[in-house]
Amino acid sequence: MKKFVAVLLAAMLCLSFAACGGEKTTDKTVDTAAMFKALLNDVTYTDNATELDGSMAGVLLGDELPEGTEAYLAANDSAYLRCAVFACKDKDAAAAVKALIQSYIDESIDAKYNVDEVALLQKAKIHTMGRYVAVAVTDDTDNANKVIDRYFV
Repeated sequence: MKKFVAVLLAAMLCLSFAACGGEKTTDKTVDTAAMFKALLNDVTYTDNATELDGSMAGVLLGDELPEGTEAYLAANDSAYLRCAVFACKDKDAAAAVKALIQSYIDESIDAKYNVDEVALLQKAKIHTMGRYVAVAVTDDTDNANKVIDRYFV
């Protein structure tokens, strides 16, 4: 009987450890408009960041967004991306948006046409959670990460 209780307790302990592990939830709904406004207003940019119409995302990033993607973005006067938040229809679409942003960053760095912009792009981190994607191109990366974490955690 003691062995049975010991095995039962060990099994329960293993199951409790398994229940605590894993990834953070990705079915959370994110208020992308509020997140974008927080990135735009609460993060410092070296130059201005002006909100663009979401339909401009494909033009700015160099390719069309996946169907059903909602985009919020801001750029400076030279049309350099400053911040963006995307709500996609699913994880696959979010992965495509992340790849599109990464391509924009890589191509802009390779062009090396603006040393200050290259330095900012090298610091940029693309954040994803489930079907959502966010990025901020700024020297104020700690504050940008805090804003994004408020919505993605």
